[in-house]
Amino acid sequence: MPLRQRYETLLVFDPNRSPATANVWIAHPALPEEQALGKLVVVSTIAGTDRINLDVINLIQEELRTSYYQSLDTKPERAFEHALQQTNRRLHQVIVDGVGQWIESANILVAACWRETLIISAVGSVHAFLLRHGRIHDVIGPTDRPAVNPVRMFSHLVSGQLQTEDQLLICTPSLLDYFSLEKLRRTLIDGNPSAAVHQWETILLGAEQQTSVAAVVVQTLDAESLVATVSRPVAQSTLASSAPQVSMDQLIAKEQATARLLAPSIWPAIRDVFNQLGIALNRLGRRLILRKPPRRRLQPGTLRPTAPINSSPAIWPRLIRSVVSGFQRLIGGLRDLRPRRTTIENTTTPMTMAPVLRRRRWSFNQLVIWFQHLSPRQQALAGLAVIMIVVLAATILPRVKTASTPTTPADINASITDHLAKARAALLYNGQDTARQEVTAAQTLNDKLPKRRTQDKATRTANGQAIGQILSQLAKRTIFTNPTVVAQLAPIAPLARPQQIYLLGKKLITFDPDRSITVSASIDGAQPTVINNRLDTGAPLSGAISGIGTVIFTTDRQGFAELDLATGAWKPIDSAWPTAKPRIQSIATYQNRVYALNIADQTIVRFNRSANSLGAGAKWLKETAVLSAARGLAVDGSIYVLQPDGLVEVYANGRRSAFTLTVIDPPLNNATRLWTDANSKNIYLVDPANQRVAVFSKTGQLVDQYTSTAWSNLRDVAVNEKTKTAYVLSGTTITSFSLIH
Repeated sequence: MPLRQRYETLLVFDPNRSPATANVWIAHPALPEEQALGKLVVVSTIAGTDRINLDVINLIQEELRTSYYQSLDTKPERAFEHALQQTNRRLHQVIVDGVGQWIESANILVAACWRETLIISAVGSVHAFLLRHGRIHDVIGPTDRPAVNPVRMFSHLVSGQLQTEDQLLICTPSLLDYFSLEKLRRTLIDGNPSAAVHQWETILLGAEQQTSVAAVVVQTLDAESLVATVSRPVAQSTLASSAPQVSMDQLIAKEQATARLLAPSIWPAIRDVFNQLGIALNRLGRRLILRKPPRRRLQPGTLRPTAPINSSPAIWPRLIRSVVSGFQRLIGGLRDLRPRRTTIENTTTPMTMAPVLRRRRWSFNQLVIWFQHLSPRQQALAGLAVIMIVVLAATILPRVKTASTPTTPADINASITDHLAKARAALLYNGQDTARQEVTAAQTLNDKLPKRRTQDKATRTANGQAIGQILSQLAKRTIFTNPTVVAQLAPIAPLARPQQIYLLGKKLITFDPDRSITVSASIDGAQPTVINNRLDTGAPLSGAISGIGTVIFTTDRQGFAELDLATGAWKPIDSAWPTAKPRIQSIATYQNRVYALNIADQTIVRFNRSANSLGAGAKWLKETAVLSAARGLAVDGSIYVLQPDGLVEVYANGRRSAFTLTVIDPPLNNATRLWTDANSKNIYLVDPANQRVAVFSKTGQLVDQYTSTAWSNLRDVAVNEKTKTAYVLSGTTITSFSLIH
């Protein structure tokens, strides 16, 4: 039964802001043309927003449409190849004319969908994923392709058969910058393609950074809502002798076969050995002892289908079944050596007396007597059979203990490759924990490889490099040897030991709570200045940015004071605490409110600010929390509290939410400061012991680790994610570095 496709497109492209030209095009031919050849789909992106990029994309689309639907070939496969050939010729003419600056940055995918047939040709890096039965498969493989051939742009083909309810996602790589592959899969499974595309578009349009995203979702449906169609073969390509023609069904079957191949087992060999041994002994006994012809065995499948073999990984049940099967065949052959005698027993029944036949059960003594009555030749054969069983068992049992672990260098190296492949696959789906386990297993096996010969050393070194690459991806560690020095505070304030830093536009404010010294520095490198507090407001303790050019501090007099950078003036702010003698560890501001971490009462106090007063504070938490050792807090609508041992707790609406940071290497045991705000996508933790700033997403995933040996006395960090710059306070030096995440 013919299939039909439903198409949903996604295009996010602003010529004034996007970094690349993106476009999605679906042909709309006349009904007879669509019935004969189906539809063409083109997804393209070219770096830059020059007018020439749009002209090239339009040229490709028009040439494909004209050549495909006006082709004399009635088969879609040949018509598609003909259209690609004509497009290659047309593009070559354009390149010869001097219009070729777009080639290196072109990423274009062309597809033809006709009934159940799908044919794809791609240039550059464009993804195509097939979602079938809940699993997602990469249709065109790795996007790291060789350099584009200007003479023949479209030279690689992938063809295959679609099934009912298949979903095909064709997208530019920029879509994966915002959504993981698992997120895309789950969105398509949970809803229809229209809802999924609408959800992606909403998120992308809400992102601050403009991007270029092009995608199309193709859903395959039964034309008459009947049973799934029977796939038909795809003709071999004649476009290029070196162009790979890969069926999607073959790709999926190959993936499953590879998974089975990478899990070797000794059990099929054990089972076959016991079966063959039993059959051989049975035949030997019948031919040499009983003088009977061998039994005729039917070919497999003549009676009924054989039940599938259980592939359970349990060792001893499978060993027992194999041994029992072999012994049953052996005993069956030995049983034929003796004459069959029956005895008659009388059993009384309510109706009559009937003879009952039964087989005599053998005891050990009877077995000995039977053996003694055998001829010398028969005794020799029986003894030989027993010796063979004992030798076989002694050979197999030691191997069973080590069957699950490789022993030879070749097997160990194959297992290492398998573990590393699984680790790389886990990283694609953000499975850091799984990847870390696989890398650990690979490292353990690599240590077992021999290292005497040069070849062995080379193998260990190559494996070590592959393991190191994955560990680097897991650690996500970026090292700055010489971060940029923004300001030196010691010349202007030699006694200052600043602990806190705040970023207000182009100004950096550092504060020493022990000596109440405030220093203002500029990100432009101007000379720092000391800001003196001439009012009797009490000693400031901890601060937060409260507005454009102002910083608010809590004081040791259970009050607040605010610094205006424009005038350099301080002013007290009235407030009333809900409890006596609070001990404020940290404060933060959000939407004209001030939140204070009171570790004395283990609570968070919220103040609603008016013109010159904070009014009476109120306890914000609605449940009991352990905050006596908390080190800091930050607010973006939710409240993030930094606890000892690198633990971050998240509270929403007064109650703690489920939140956990990913385990990183080295562990985050002694983080001292936490920074984030409503405009930031990430959480930044200061770890002085390891001279690093660890960055996590607000879902707890590790984003990056920034380290530098220059941060020998790391204190605090302030970040501007719009300019991708972070400012680090280390001792009396302020340095900056660029964010690469």
